[in-house]
Parts: sequence; C-alpha cells; structure tokens
Amino acid sequence: MHDQPKATTSNETLLEVSGLKKHYPIKKGVFSTTVGTVKAVDGVSFSVSRGETLGIVGESGCGKSTTARLVIRLLQETEGSIRFAGKELTSLSKGELRGVRRDMQMIFQDPYASLHPRWTIERTLMEPMLVYGMGSRGEQRDRILELLDNVGLNPSYAKRYPHEFSGGQRQRIGIARALVLQPQLIIADEPVSALDISIQAQVINLLQDLQEQYKLTYMFISHDLSVVRHISDRVAVMYLGRIVELAEKEKLFETPLHPYTQALMSAVPEVAGEKRERIILRGDVPSPAKPPAGCTFHTRCSSCMDICKTEIPVLKKAADGQLVACHLYT
Repeated sequence: MHDQPKATTSNETLLEVSGLKKHYPIKKGVFSTTVGTVKAVDGVSFSVSRGETLGIVGESGCGKSTTARLVIRLLQETEGSIRFAGKELTSLSKGELRGVRRDMQMIFQDPYASLHPRWTIERTLMEPMLVYGMGSRGEQRDRILELLDNVGLNPSYAKRYPHEFSGGQRQRIGIARALVLQPQLIIADEPVSALDISIQAQVINLLQDLQEQYKLTYMFISHDLSVVRHISDRVAVMYLGRIVELAEKEKLFETPLHPYTQALMSAVPEVAGEKRERIILRGDVPSPAKPPAGCTFHTRCSSCMDICKTEIPVLKKAADGQLVACHLYT
C-alpha cells in the first residue's frame, strides 16, 4: 500500500449520528412472546467531515456492519438520529429518502454476491443511472467506460459477466457501481477482507486514489487494524454495540486508552513490532442478548473496578482530545 498526500479534510460535517440503536426482540412460543432483546447497536454517536475517512473497527459481532446498514437506511433504527448533509434521514418518507440515497452508496464485503450473475457489467452499472434518469444512453455508456478505466479495468470488459472475473476484479466492479451516481459518501463494509493480501493493497490504494479524484467521504469498516491504520483519518473502536474509543488515527495507535483498544493493538504484528506487550483477553465476547451490567467489557478487563460492574461509562474526552468510554479516565 502506498502513502500519498491527502487533500485537507473539510471542517464541514457531512454525516452526524447520535444515539443510534438497533434492538431485535427475541420471541418464543406459539404466541411469539417477547422474552428478551438483542442489542446489536446500543447508543452509537459519531460524525464524519467532508473528505474524511472514518474507520470503524472491532471484533466480529460488535455491530460495525449493522451500524453501516442503519446509516445507509438498509435497516430501520430502533432509536436515534442520522443527519446527512443537514437532513434528518430517520424522518424522511420513502420518496424523499430515494433522492438522498443517490448521495450515499455502499461497497459490500462479498463482491460476487452483490452482483447480478445474469447481468453484464454494462447493465449492472447502467441500472442505477436508468433508475435516476441520468443522461442519455450514449452518455451512460461513456460514463461506464470511464469508470471501468478509472477502477483499473479494461473498458471492453463491460460486455462480460461476473463469473468471468477474479475476486479482486469483481470488487473493482463493485467500486465502480458505487461511483456511478456520483455520491458524496461511500460506506465500505469489509471491502478487502475476502481478497488475497496482495490484492487488498491494490484495492486500498485504488480507494485512496478515487477519494482524491472524486472528493469522496468514506466510512470504512474492517476488523483489520493494519488496513484501517493505512486508510483512515480517525478511528472508532466498537465493542458489543457501542463505541468505546474514538480518536485521530495516529493518537489511537500511539497511545490507545481503552483496555479493549490496547488488547486489539497488541495483537497486530505491525503494531506489536513497536515493543508492545501482547495482551490476552480473558473469556469470550458476551452475548448481545445478555450484555453484562455496567461496562460491557468489564468481564474481560484486567483493570476492572467495582464501578465498572454497575455504571455504563460515557464516551467523553480524555487525554489529548481522544474520546474514550472507560471509568479509568473519569
């Protein structure tokens, strides 16, 4: 992966999420009685500025992908606010939301599953433009050829089908599809986790080049801290449906504050090479259907205090402007 100078991030907030929750009821019996709740996302708040890349990391099941799908309105929130370009998305009608969706696109983890197997690449890329009435048929075809070239594919591939491509090429097609409508925000949900390590670097470099070219804003979701460290401006660390730490990339990697973040950092070879002691977390991740009282991380934390078992820590400023939800810093 290459390092390149990045355009200055705007101070204008493009996306603002506040108190976002997604709870799934657990039903049992003939009458489908609600007997519990799975708290997939439980009070997440963050903002993303224009031109910025916000990385979201955490173990599997921490709520990263659910948060992404809530923001882009593939899921209905249980509670909370999502403001995009000044508009409150949770109160928009389907018609109003359709207009906003043009400016918010998603890149999925599995490129093959997200492509129609019986459609040529040209039809796949043309479909969004037909739905939104963008340009004439000739202009649409020119746009498709331009995008294929920009994502590193031969424009002649437009007549081929998804099964004729490798995994890395399919993901490039997925990226081109996300760019078709000229969006402002792209949410990338584990976009390189299914690819070989050498292909991962190529796709990450491509995403950075396209961000510079099209003035894009990214939400980049991954469990791979090395990838997040390379592409992000700021990083949010999630654990069991909540953000436990949020900071500028360099600050987070140099001085992680939350015990969970410290454990994640110690497990990354690139970071461990900086003479960090390996931290082994005890126990398993609790079930989101029965999260522990107080701080949900206290059952695995070596610094657990009595207050951690009863009071939920609030995400607030600690050292050097970093936001952390931990009683060690109150």
